[in-house]
Amino acid sequence: MFVGIDEELKYVCIAWSTAIPVILATKRSIADVSPNLVELGRVFDFTPMQRVSAIVLPAALPSLFTGVREGLAAAWQSLVIVELFASFDGLGYLMTWGRQLFQLELSSSP
Repeated sequence: MFVGIDEELKYVCIAWSTAIPVILATKRSIADVSPNLVELGRVFDFTPMQRVSAIVLPAALPSLFTGVREGLAAAWQSLVIVELFASFDGLGYLMTWGRQLFQLELSSSP
């Protein structure tokens, strides 16, 4: 209710639902980097920035992309849900409008 029922509500809901899976996947992927790889960076006397760019980022990249994919899926789902409740255009609105008018070609659109 702080942002009202307008475009800002859509932005806040979508950003919130997208940020959570991305942040959790990022944290999990960085924590899952093998300690042996980090030790290898210490042995080669890498600077902290070199360790991040040469060891941690390549090792964490697959999980990071998984988090981004989950975030995009959550963003799409929350977009449709927000449009069902607080919108006058978009896919969710068309689904609700078609159901109310018994126009099956509108309410069952993919």
